[in-house]
Amino acid sequence: LVGKKMLNVHRSSLTGFSLHLRGNTYYVPVGHYTGNAPTHLAYRLLRAICDTQAEVWAHNWKHDAAVLRREGLRPPRNARDSMIMMWLLEAEAPGKSKYGLKAAAKHFLDMDMESFQQVTEGGSFASVDPRGAAHYAGDDVIAVAELVDKFRQELWDKELWGVFKDQEMPMVFVLSEMEHRGFGVDCEELAGLGGELRIKAEEIHDEWNFLFPDVLITSSSQVSDYFYGGGLWPTKGLSRGKSGRYTVNADAMRQAHAFCKEGSLGKLAASLRLDYQYISKNLNTYTHTLVDQAFQHEDGRLRCSFMQHGTRPGRLSCSTPTLQNIPARSDIGKNIRAAFRAPPGRKLVVADYSQIELRVLAHLSKEGKLLDAYSDGADVHQQTADLVGCSRQQAKTINFATVYGAAAKKLGQQLGVSKYEAQRFLDNYNEAYPEVDRLRQQVLRAAYDRGYVKTLSGRRRNIPQLTEAARRNPDTESFEQKLDRWHGERLAFNTPVQGGAADLVKRAMIAFSRHCDKYTHMVSQVHDEILVECDAADAEAVSYQLQKTMEEVFRLRAPLIAEPSIAQDWGSAK
Repeated sequence: LVGKKMLNVHRSSLTGFSLHLRGNTYYVPVGHYTGNAPTHLAYRLLRAICDTQAEVWAHNWKHDAAVLRREGLRPPRNARDSMIMMWLLEAEAPGKSKYGLKAAAKHFLDMDMESFQQVTEGGSFASVDPRGAAHYAGDDVIAVAELVDKFRQELWDKELWGVFKDQEMPMVFVLSEMEHRGFGVDCEELAGLGGELRIKAEEIHDEWNFLFPDVLITSSSQVSDYFYGGGLWPTKGLSRGKSGRYTVNADAMRQAHAFCKEGSLGKLAASLRLDYQYISKNLNTYTHTLVDQAFQHEDGRLRCSFMQHGTRPGRLSCSTPTLQNIPARSDIGKNIRAAFRAPPGRKLVVADYSQIELRVLAHLSKEGKLLDAYSDGADVHQQTADLVGCSRQQAKTINFATVYGAAAKKLGQQLGVSKYEAQRFLDNYNEAYPEVDRLRQQVLRAAYDRGYVKTLSGRRRNIPQLTEAARRNPDTESFEQKLDRWHGERLAFNTPVQGGAADLVKRAMIAFSRHCDKYTHMVSQVHDEILVECDAADAEAVSYQLQKTMEEVFRLRAPLIAEPSIAQDWGSAK
């Protein structure tokens, strides 16, 4: 199925649809300026397609579902998405649009397809002659059919069909529904916050210019040359970019701030630039931009684009805007979140999984003190602090750093301690939780043998770094090859944990979607949170149901805990 006039999918109307059936390709024009099929016959056929029990394949069903919804139709029960199939198989085309249909057709089928711009010549699809449109739209469904033929058996052979059918395809339409509903935002509050941030940015800019008049705060090259070149910032352990200069990203600024003496110009400069970068990023991304995006829609609600194929571990991502990047704990982040609110008479129910990745880690470890702590309802971070010999806050960082395979150097930067002190913490951690290291060795052995790892649901992630490393002699590896192998090992261990957490969140969303209706619906998903909007009178019942669904979606050895909150706005939710 192909619906065009796509610049804003939420305002798209159907210009025509194509189908490939039993080796034949058809195009039905319904919204061209001339040459359209009889409306009642065209829509009777379209309804028959939507009502069929047969498989109906498309590439990016989430987009087509939005177009069908505007026509009063719902996707077929057995809708199947070749783009999601490719993502599960990690069948990517080279370039930026690695899952795009045209890029995939060229890479996997050696099929050259006209671009939308070529066929429309800068106009609308409705202005294209139906015969020219038929050629363009027909190529789309032919490409989909051939991609499905190419990859279907591989999906079965790799035991991914169940994940595709029962988890990832239902998720397509959960996200489609979320995008359709949108998320309420207070545009006046966001505009006011933008004004405040602009004043703060100007104040920092003025202070910087007074202290360092010869250095532009926005120029990475000038900042690097002046502060690193002048010895005001330490360079030990810091990487250089392609230009040969030391990096001045946020991590480097935090490191400079941590290691410069109190009251020094270097410490002050690092603090000013960190604050300026932070404020500028939030100003540009989450104030006026959000207002502009919300005003695109008649109801003034924000409609992010959610992507389930955006990350390898399986975490959902979103764009326009990227809600995952809104800082959760800073005052600016809280103020931005406070602008996301339910309308009068409605409430937001926000439920957050508690330490979901550590619980998945404990589940996969099968036994030991980590699992015992969760089974007994103990404070895992305090237990780690007692066993490792550090503060609870440091223990929290160490627990999560273990999941991501952080080495001593990186952990030291996060904790603000030396590499040697961080290594002592890691050694103590491995002694306290030997089951975690045993799990790591098991996962790595399997990854080296098979070339991939699996998540809880059975999703795979190929680890080509380890496939290549297994063929080499470790004694003759170059330093670059060793780095590549170490990176592969971190990915191999992290994926079952982070990917398993992603599986659980998706399953919870799919399960809860069965309790949604026109009065209760999910509006977003960020990190481990699921956000639901409902009538105020139903909030307690919705909160109970959401918590129950999230905690019972999968039986882990370490019990799942979801913590719900009812609020008027996202910032007020605990």
